[in-house]
Amino acid sequence: MATPVAAGAGVWEARKLLTPEAGVTPEANLIVIGFVAAAISGLVAIRFMLEFLRRQPLTVFIAYRVVAAILVFVVLLSPHGA
Repeated sequence: MATPVAAGAGVWEARKLLTPEAGVTPEANLIVIGFVAAAISGLVAIRFMLEFLRRQPLTVFIAYRVVAAILVFVVLLSPHGA
């Protein structure tokens, strides 16, 4: 549900980059190249992670998250914690 909101915010901020009010001279070709590179690298990362998760169990990740959660609780509940 947040995807349309995030996309709208991205378009709204990108509009500012393409107008002179940003204080920079926009080069559309660099913006397009950056967008395409980000999209491709994101898709490759998602594909890699999905393939990895199909082959590997999640036990190491689960253990890491449990240890991280315990550390966060210890820090937050300590008298000098965050």
